[in-house]
Amino acid sequence: MSAEHFERLHLERARLSPPLASWIDRGYSQWLAGIPLDVAFDLRPAPGQRTAATKARLKMRNAYLHQAWLLVAGGSDWARAQNLAAAIARLPTAYRRYQLGHISTSRLTHLLCLAQGYGRLPSKPRQLLNICAGVQ
Repeated sequence: MSAEHFERLHLERARLSPPLASWIDRGYSQWLAGIPLDVAFDLRPAPGQRTAATKARLKMRNAYLHQAWLLVAGGSDWARAQNLAAAIARLPTAYRRYQLGHISTSRLTHLLCLAQGYGRLPSKPRQLLNICAGVQ
């Protein structure tokens, strides 16, 4: 976040809920005092825990994987997981093209490219089953 955006957020805090406005106010004051943002906003994870940014990226990646899951054929969740894993295995070439601005005509490939933009995609059917099973 640029300093201008952060300052604008601080100025807009009156439009937010009181607890959120207070949190922004406290963090902004600490940031002005030279404290790093992750410390000022208490965003540092406990030892062994993921950072807030990593959690946000995983949430976005998984949301795209959930959408892709719904497009994959399969008579069971396990068959779907295997088919999604196979689609992910075929993704590297399409993802390189996606990074160059070529949007795939396949909705599934497009969703997987979007997901990969938020982090490494799981390659094993069991991992995909754990993330996507139950999505409807």
